[in-house]
Amino acid sequence: LPLAQHLYCLNHLDGNVADYVRPRLRTSEQWNAFCTDFWTAYRAVSPEDFDDKWSVLIMRYPSVADYLQEELYPDRMRWAWTWVGQIFTAGTRTTGRVEGENRITKPSGGPKKTLSQLFDALNERTSMQREQDLQELRAVSHSLVS
Repeated sequence: LPLAQHLYCLNHLDGNVADYVRPRLRTSEQWNAFCTDFWTAYRAVSPEDFDDKWSVLIMRYPSVADYLQEELYPDRMRWAWTWVGQIFTAGTRTTGRVEGENRITKPSGGPKKTLSQLFDALNERTSMQREQDLQELRAVSHSLVS
């Protein structure tokens, strides 16, 4: 998808930051303060505001400044709100739903399945989901009428 804008999943960003930063801070209080400062920078309302808040991060947490400057800052336009808030994402900021769907549909496919078999299996799953939705709707409708 060469024309698609590739953004970072916030869940993965959070996990990567925790994996790298948390062990390098001395106390859990320092980690909690870092998280507050990091997500404050994330929510900056303009690029200038972001840079101001980012400078605070670098100053307050010198033990992770290299990571912040070399790994995260160059890609800030792919994850910081002041940039991604301008991009239509249908409200999706994580890959959790896609990964959850993949976990459920993965058994339907596999290296020995044809595309036709995969298509049929996914259609069958969709039909079962639709039937379940209709049954739940009927149950709710009956409880409202009663």
